[in-house]
Amino acid sequence: MTTTTPAGVPGAVLGRQACARAGQGVVAMVVWGKRLGRLAALVCGAAALGAWCEASAAPAVAPVLIELAWQAGPEPRLLLSYTPPPGVRTLRLPNDSAAAREVWREWVRPADACSRWNAADSQLELQAPCSAARFTVEPRLLMRPAVYQAAQPLGEGGAQGVLLHTGFWVAAAPGAGLRWRWLPPAGEGALVLQRGRVHRAEAVQGAVEELIPAAAVDALLSHPEESAHWRAAGAAQYVALGRLQLQTFDAGVLLHDDQVDPARRQAVLASLQQAAKALQQAYGQPLREPAAVVLTAAAPPGFQADVSDGHIMRLRLPLDPQHLALQELQRYLLHEATHWWNMGLYRSDDRYPWLHEGHAEWASLLLMQQAAALSPQALLRFLDEALNRCLVRRAEHAAATLAQGYHAHEDPYACGLVLMLGAQLQRAAGRPRAPGWAWADLATLHRQAPSSGVSQADFARWADLGAATGPMQQLLGSNQQGFAQGFTALMKPWLQAQDLSPSDDAQLPWALRELLALDLAKQLLSASCEGELPLQATPGGLLLPRRMRCQRLLPGQFIVRLQGIHLLDQPLAAAQAVRQACATGQTLRAGQGIHESPLQCPTTWTDPPVRQLWHWRPEVVQGVGLMGASQSD
Repeated sequence: MTTTTPAGVPGAVLGRQACARAGQGVVAMVVWGKRLGRLAALVCGAAALGAWCEASAAPAVAPVLIELAWQAGPEPRLLLSYTPPPGVRTLRLPNDSAAAREVWREWVRPADACSRWNAADSQLELQAPCSAARFTVEPRLLMRPAVYQAAQPLGEGGAQGVLLHTGFWVAAAPGAGLRWRWLPPAGEGALVLQRGRVHRAEAVQGAVEELIPAAAVDALLSHPEESAHWRAAGAAQYVALGRLQLQTFDAGVLLHDDQVDPARRQAVLASLQQAAKALQQAYGQPLREPAAVVLTAAAPPGFQADVSDGHIMRLRLPLDPQHLALQELQRYLLHEATHWWNMGLYRSDDRYPWLHEGHAEWASLLLMQQAAALSPQALLRFLDEALNRCLVRRAEHAAATLAQGYHAHEDPYACGLVLMLGAQLQRAAGRPRAPGWAWADLATLHRQAPSSGVSQADFARWADLGAATGPMQQLLGSNQQGFAQGFTALMKPWLQAQDLSPSDDAQLPWALRELLALDLAKQLLSASCEGELPLQATPGGLLLPRRMRCQRLLPGQFIVRLQGIHLLDQPLAAAQAVRQACATGQTLRAGQGIHESPLQCPTTWTDPPVRQLWHWRPEVVQGVGLMGASQSD
């Protein structure tokens, strides 16, 4: 929210002018009311208005000035400066998350003796006689899932700039507004990207600003759990500072650093064009504000992408193009572009991320089908993996009792995807649909929702074709119905089950192999180790935490094999071998590289978390009108 006042007119003067005009109206109202016998009520109103006027005439509290700048050079830095109102020496940091604490503890340093981060109270402290608290930040990649980047370096080592998220850097005082100020670096080509708009350094006269009223700040400080308050305070957006190259597409602009090769840049542009055109046609309107994509490449393998308030998409590719197939890149791009509509032009209840993440997952697959980039066979494999991941995560927890946000019993991508598909199978009512039906029908979810956005209840009614009650409303609204049993019963015409045996390891999607391996390892380590058990699964094995103490295993190393069987490649076979060894009194062996260590058998075994593998029937793609897509695989 950006607010302005007429140039050169202080807020107190505007208040006095308004009170002078309002006072004349109060006098007239009192006289008129006396004639009608309403004097008492209007005198009270006049007194209240007079108190408001007296308060309005008082000098306004200056906003907290937050200045952010990028410093180029051999060691690029993000520079922070906080200037509180006169007499204020502490500023609260509403972001008290584990990620924010990590960033402030490890990346941020005071620029002088006046400035201090108080970790215990989550606040900034300013010592006299200084007027501003100043800090320097070393830009880094924050390797946390489902977390925005605090200060991502752009270009090699951050040589081309920084992409920052304001949610990490907002600091506030009760009763005071905020004045965000972003300072572009000096020199040719320098820019600020903010709310989808590119501001050239030479055109903004030194800074880009956004003014936030005190009421919005107070709401954030009082209720930081509400995402709407972060957006209203300007604390939910990406902002880029630096020197980047620009290319345009239908909905906005693509900015990229020098680390991204031309072939992938063109692939990104083509996917953005496709998504913008298809989404605009489906929803019947373009974005109200321009969109922007910040595309970078960095050494860590893997891919990162997210979209912030202000229609800013971040795409971080691996440096080596071989580490991310173009088809996967296209799907990720289409997913993120969908967020411009389902969480930008429209809204979804972000307390339940499966609503917008699942919608974007399904939309990306439908768009790939339209482009003949995904065969029905490949689509079914993807849907099978999502189905099994969701059933494992939610298990028999009732949907209405699941916690909000991201947690251990939720996979918002997989569960949201299969719920979107399930809803459209219901809406198709068993009648084969023409190609393109699913895409056109999906857009009605948001178009028919209230302006506040799509809630779980809105989604369930949409799935049940607007009926007052229905099977999807019962599944998502019940405190008793186990999700896995309820969903598979609801989708019974479209599903088939397969009992698992050790020979089925090759069929298991990664998510299930990971789950089975983690479950087996935790049961074994509980008998042989002490300490925390947050094992991390990677293709290289299960990483044993350094804080864990085991009789023979090496902390900080990967567990790769059990009884000579690769744990993550063949978790079912490994579990069978381990249980057989324990039953016959054989020694258990865990392999860490060339190191083999004995393990104790647990006194009791729990059942494996997965006993069946579920598959969508091939008819499901015809059921939502997808058979018209390419048959190539």
